[in-house]
Amino acid sequence: MRTSLLLLVSVLAAIAHPLPAVAGRTGQVRAECQIFGQPAVLALQYEAIASHGITVGPGANPDITGVIPDGTSTVYWSGTLRTVQGTVPISGENTYLRFYDRNVLNRETVLEVTLTGPRTFTLQDVFGNYPGIHPCTIVSQQ
Repeated sequence: MRTSLLLLVSVLAAIAHPLPAVAGRTGQVRAECQIFGQPAVLALQYEAIASHGITVGPGANPDITGVIPDGTSTVYWSGTLRTVQGTVPISGENTYLRFYDRNVLNRETVLEVTLTGPRTFTLQDVFGNYPGIHPCTIVSQQ
């Protein structure tokens, strides 16, 4: 999972640093996708947040003595997915994006992002609202 997250962040966000160095980084990605053969535009902003642990003192009821990074990051996504049916707000965490689809009784749709190349990836619906694998190409990133 950590390796796929590192690849996702490095490809989608054009960050070529080890995962801990990604923490605190922000950026934007725009991709053109095909969902059921129809064009769709995925416009995302991201922020990578470092995870931390705590150190505690001795005793039965110890005090917190410090906060230290644990070497991992979580990437949070927000943005829009624009299809021929309209535009929906989208959010996500790490390799998953989600939105509420008005066309499917406002049901939550979760898309798993899988890299297929240096500027390409696929979206696959975890719950089956949009069955199949939907290809995407990154057209811009910051």
